[in-house]
Amino acid sequence: MRRFEILWLHACGKFVPEVASLVQQNDDTVRSVIKNSKKTVSNSSRSWTPNVCHKLVEELAKELEITLQFLPGYSPNLNLIERLWKFVKKKCLCNVCYETFDEFTSGINDCLSRVETDYKAELEPLMKPNFQNPKKASLLAL
Repeated sequence: MRRFEILWLHACGKFVPEVASLVQQNDDTVRSVIKNSKKTVSNSSRSWTPNVCHKLVEELAKELEITLQFLPGYSPNLNLIERLWKFVKKKCLCNVCYETFDEFTSGINDCLSRVETDYKAELEPLMKPNFQNPKKASLLAL
């Protein structure tokens, strides 16, 4: 698990000292993990591409028995967190003026704290991954 953390942080552009600090390891250990992984993944000069990060994530998901669902690069309708945020904005930000930033954050936190209780019935249909399959969709001809 620590190896994946090191590789992920490094692939995200963090430098060795910062990675070492974040994973609470010394610099030499971090360098060793990165060096050994580069040899394993690829011998080319383009070894740290998004594809390598993708492979690392897939390996970690498999190890943790997580099923990954891939989404297009920009897909707010498919992303459940976007649906939740739209709901929160509608409930606590629409037509409301907060005097201070603390009141603003308090309003959002209050709304989020009521998601599992007061708003559960309203959110239930929104929080399902009910995506339309383009292969099964009927087309209308004009």
